[in-house]
Amino acid sequence: MTLLKTAATAAAFTLVALSAQAVTIDDFSDDQAELTSAAIDGIDPGALDSTEATSGAIGPERRITVDATPTATGVANENNIELRAGVNGGTLNIDSVAESVGTVLVEYGNMGFGPFVPAFDVVDLTDGGAFDQLTVDATAFLGDFTIEVEVADSDGTVGSLSQTVNGASAMTIDFLFSLFQVDNAGATAGIDFASIEGLTVLFTLNLGGSSASFDIVQSTSSTVVPLPASGFLLIAGMGGIAFLRRRR
Repeated sequence: MTLLKTAATAAAFTLVALSAQAVTIDDFSDDQAELTSAAIDGIDPGALDSTEATSGAIGPERRITVDATPTATGVANENNIELRAGVNGGTLNIDSVAESVGTVLVEYGNMGFGPFVPAFDVVDLTDGGAFDQLTVDATAFLGDFTIEVEVADSDGTVGSLSQTVNGASAMTIDFLFSLFQVDNAGATAGIDFASIEGLTVLFTLNLGGSSASFDIVQSTSSTVVPLPASGFLLIAGMGGIAFLRRRR
């Protein structure tokens, strides 16, 4: 029995070893103090932002901008405008009060930091062609959001893709590279996802009282990669060894 367990364990490690590792943009392991965009005495505070160092693939910093606006019913009661966003405990947490909507913009790398920025590393989001999409994972989700991902490659080509999602459960939102639309006027080339130096994720709350917690932004494959024949042979060989040992 021990030998069978050993073979199974080795097989599991083989599967892991043969699988490509995702390119992590942010796993939200670097905390960032919560920002609250809220009306005070009926005065809209406008957008608030903060910057924090991060250890993700596109760096060296993460900037979060929070901008609350009232819903149609909240206009008459502007003191109820409140939208919060921050990073704590491994998740990006966003929530609003019932009469407030708005946007939360998360920026990485050479995006939106003004004209005087340091040189940024170029990141291959495809990892040599292994990956074809960006995924945003929500561990908790309630309400209605439009999520837009925008990227900029090293040639200055900018493209974006957005999705509107709603529900009341954890979910993964996929953004296929092939569906991104180039935003540059007059651009003659597509987006080079193997040479990305900036990325933003814009969360737009479409419904008052919406909230969500996101635990990772990463590039992955939209298809299951089959285990190579050599992997199956290795697993079969281990199982055969275990069988012969038991017969002895």
